Amino acid sequence: MNTDLHFVPLSNDSASMSYLKTCFQNRERINREPWLAYSESNSLKDSLDLLNQLNLDIDDDVYLGLSNNKINGFHVWEAYKIGPNAPTQSYMFASWNKTQGLLPVSQDEKWILRGNLKVG
Repeated sequence: MNTDLHFVPLSNDSASMSYLKTCFQNRERINREPWLAYSESNSLKDSLDLLNQLNLDIDDDVYLGLSNNKINGFHVWEAYKIGPNAPTQSYMFASWNKTQGLLPVSQDEKWILRGNLKVG
């Protein structure tokens, strides 16, 4: 089975956010493609605030690539919501740079890493 990776810039730009909102509103439960939203200037908090505007599901694969000059690359965070009105939550998934490539933070599966799931 082929799966497309959606690579999109994440910014406060209204056209960018409108595009992302439309994409996530039109998705169906069977859509399981991963998304990578990249920003060179947003902080993690600002990026999560932007993702809060989207209809994320608990089992979506949405990642944030946030530029980090200290490692001359970027950190990759996984973002998810535990409910439609819940805030977007995240955990650091990996780091990437040209020298070492992708360096996962953990080998655990996403359901282990999402240990902060709460009801109500």
